[in-house]
Amino acid sequence: MSFTRATMPRVPAKLAICGASGTGKTYSALLLARGLVGDSGKIAVIDTENGSSCLYSDLTPFDVSVIKAAPMSNGVDIYNVKDIVKAIKDAETANYNALVIDSASVVWSSLCLFKERLDEDGGSQYCNWSKPKARLAEFKNAVVNSSMHIICCFRQKTEYVIETIDGKNKPRRVGTTLEASKGAEYDYSIVFELDREHNARLFKSRLNLGDDNAFCEPLTRATGEKLSTFFNKR
Repeated sequence: MSFTRATMPRVPAKLAICGASGTGKTYSALLLARGLVGDSGKIAVIDTENGSSCLYSDLTPFDVSVIKAAPMSNGVDIYNVKDIVKAIKDAETANYNALVIDSASVVWSSLCLFKERLDEDGGSQYCNWSKPKARLAEFKNAVVNSSMHIICCFRQKTEYVIETIDGKNKPRRVGTTLEASKGAEYDYSIVFELDREHNARLFKSRLNLGDDNAFCEPLTRATGEKLSTFFNKR
């Protein structure tokens, strides 16, 4: 067995943007993607939000694939994770430089509903996890092993906290629990968390980007350009 000197790899970015509804996840992801790939780079979006990403078509050029949920035998609508995985691979085959998945939270929520359906049909609740876990692994592998830059948007459950402002108690809406599988953040090099003012907190980073306050401002194209110096441009 031999060893070689470790060097900084030039690899595609795998980023996650988390936030409650209305924090600007889609908007921020598109700006980051453009910064990562430059003016001539090709951006694709996998849209599981009924085509809502197209509302930002004037922000930057991108192509979109809208994936819709379909009913199971019990009438509950879920997303087929295999369709999302296929769309990731199709984008790679089409030589897109960056891919935004909005929202990636439907992968976990759909697999949970799929598991509930299997439980209703009988069998061991423990063994019934085998199929959903296998599909989750397919999604993770497609993201992590892709040669494209990938930005996944994750929802956070919304809760209200009471703040005292000028002597008065006022409710403020915040994002809390991530709507994703446990430990999902480990699959990404950088995880941003957005607040109601659209400011981003650096939740996790494998790169030397400074402390947690390094990005306490909205994510912009300039942010993506800065990150592109760490990652490989195709």
